Amino acid sequence: MFRGGYGLFYSNSWGNGRNNNAMPQTGFICSTPAAVSLDNGLTPYAVLSDPFPTGFCQATGNKAGLQTNLGQSLFILDRNAKQPYVQTWNFGVQRKLPWNTVAEVSYSGSHGIHLMGIQEWDQLAP
Repeated sequence: MFRGGYGLFYSNSWGNGRNNNAMPQTGFICSTPAAVSLDNGLTPYAVLSDPFPTGFCQATGNKAGLQTNLGQSLFILDRNAKQPYVQTWNFGVQRKLPWNTVAEVSYSGSHGIHLMGIQEWDQLAP
Protein backbone atom coordinates (compact mmCIF):
# COMPACT_ATOMS: atom_id res chain seq x y z
CA MET A 1 0.00 0.00 0.00
CA PHE A 2 1.25 3.47 -0.89
CA ARG A 3 0.38 6.62 1.02
CA GLY A 4 1.38 10.20 0.50
CA GLY A 5 0.43 13.74 1.28
CA TYR A 6 1.34 17.34 0.70
CA GLY A 7 0.39 20.53 2.50
CA LEU A 8 0.98 24.21 1.98
CA PHE A 9 0.53 26.24 5.16
CA TYR A 10 0.62 30.04 5.20
CA SER A 11 1.74 31.87 8.32
CA ASN A 12 0.19 34.97 9.79
CA SER A 13 2.83 37.58 9.04
CA TRP A 14 1.51 39.84 11.82
CA GLY A 15 1.59 37.11 14.46
CA ASN A 16 5.32 36.48 14.50
CA GLY A 17 7.60 38.71 16.48
CA ARG A 18 8.90 39.59 19.87
CA ASN A 19 5.48 40.01 21.42
CA ASN A 20 3.52 37.65 19.10
CA ASN A 21 2.04 40.67 17.33
CA ALA A 22 5.19 41.69 15.42
CA MET A 23 4.58 45.20 16.72
CA PRO A 24 6.79 46.72 19.40
CA GLN A 25 4.79 47.75 22.46
CA THR A 26 7.52 49.25 24.59
CA GLY A 27 6.07 50.69 27.76
CA PHE A 28 2.81 48.79 27.42
CA ILE A 29 3.96 45.23 28.14
CA CYS A 30 5.64 43.85 31.22
CA SER A 31 6.52 40.31 32.28
CA THR A 32 6.66 39.07 35.87
CA PRO A 33 8.74 35.90 36.17
CA ALA A 34 7.86 33.37 38.86
CA ALA A 35 10.96 32.55 40.93
CA VAL A 36 10.21 29.33 42.82
CA SER A 37 13.55 29.13 44.64
CA LEU A 38 16.65 31.30 44.92
CA ASP A 39 19.04 28.47 45.86
CA ASN A 40 18.45 25.74 43.24
CA GLY A 41 15.32 24.33 44.82
CA LEU A 42 16.56 23.96 48.41
CA THR A 43 14.43 26.66 50.01
CA PRO A 44 10.99 27.60 48.65
CA TYR A 45 10.75 31.27 47.70
CA ALA A 46 7.25 31.38 46.26
CA VAL A 47 4.33 29.28 47.46
CA LEU A 48 0.84 28.76 46.05
CA SER A 49 -0.69 31.11 48.63
CA ASP A 50 1.74 33.89 47.52
CA PRO A 51 3.19 33.03 44.07
CA PHE A 52 4.62 36.52 43.45
CA PRO A 53 6.05 37.74 46.80
CA THR A 54 7.79 40.75 45.24
CA GLY A 55 4.64 41.88 43.41
CA PHE A 56 3.84 42.31 39.75
CA CYS A 57 5.79 44.24 37.14
CA GLN A 58 3.90 47.41 36.26
CA ALA A 59 3.93 48.65 32.68
CA THR A 60 4.97 52.29 32.46
CA GLY A 61 2.56 53.19 29.67
CA ASN A 62 3.22 56.56 28.11
CA LYS A 63 4.30 58.28 31.37
CA ALA A 64 7.82 58.83 29.99
CA GLY A 65 6.53 60.41 26.78
CA LEU A 66 9.17 60.49 24.06
CA GLN A 67 11.69 58.94 26.47
CA THR A 68 9.70 55.67 26.77
CA ASN A 69 12.20 53.66 24.71
CA LEU A 70 15.32 55.67 25.57
CA GLY A 71 18.35 53.38 25.87
CA GLN A 72 16.45 50.31 24.66
CA SER A 73 16.64 48.28 21.47
CA LEU A 74 15.10 49.62 18.29
CA PHE A 75 12.44 47.48 16.60
CA ILE A 76 11.83 47.87 12.89
CA LEU A 77 9.33 46.03 10.71
CA ASP A 78 10.20 45.21 7.11
CA ARG A 79 7.40 46.61 4.96
CA ASN A 80 8.64 44.53 2.01
CA ALA A 81 8.54 41.21 3.89
CA LYS A 82 6.97 38.43 1.86
CA GLN A 83 4.22 36.15 3.13
CA PRO A 84 5.84 33.27 5.09
CA TYR A 85 4.72 29.72 4.34
CA VAL A 86 5.75 26.11 4.89
CA GLN A 87 5.51 23.17 2.52
CA THR A 88 5.20 19.72 4.09
CA TRP A 89 5.13 16.33 2.45
CA ASN A 90 5.19 12.65 3.32
CA PHE A 91 5.32 9.33 1.54
CA GLY A 92 5.01 5.82 2.90
CA VAL A 93 5.01 2.24 1.70
CA GLN A 94 3.38 -0.50 3.74
CA ARG A 95 3.65 -4.20 3.01
CA LYS A 96 1.97 -7.18 4.66
CA LEU A 97 4.42 -9.98 5.45
CA PRO A 98 3.79 -13.56 6.53
CA TRP A 99 2.96 -14.37 10.19
CA ASN A 100 0.63 -11.36 10.59
CA THR A 101 3.53 -8.92 10.31
CA VAL A 102 3.59 -5.54 8.59
CA ALA A 103 6.65 -3.62 7.39
CA GLU A 104 6.44 0.09 6.75
CA VAL A 105 8.92 2.64 5.41
CA SER A 106 8.00 6.32 5.49
CA TYR A 107 9.56 9.68 4.74
CA SER A 108 8.37 13.12 5.72
CA GLY A 109 9.84 16.52 5.13
CA SER A 110 9.14 20.22 5.30
CA HIS A 111 10.53 23.42 3.87
CA GLY A 112 9.94 26.93 5.21
CA ILE A 113 9.97 29.89 2.84
CA HIS A 114 10.23 33.60 3.82
CA LEU A 115 10.06 32.73 7.53
CA MET A 116 10.30 35.71 9.84
CA GLY A 117 13.20 36.15 12.20
CA ILE A 118 14.88 38.65 14.42
CA GLN A 119 18.10 40.45 13.45
CA GLU A 120 20.21 41.60 16.38
CA TRP A 121 22.11 44.44 14.70
CA ASP A 122 23.54 45.76 17.95
CA GLN A 123 24.81 42.41 19.23
CA LEU A 124 28.18 42.64 20.96
CA ALA A 125 31.00 40.50 19.61
CA PRO A 126 31.95 37.56 21.88
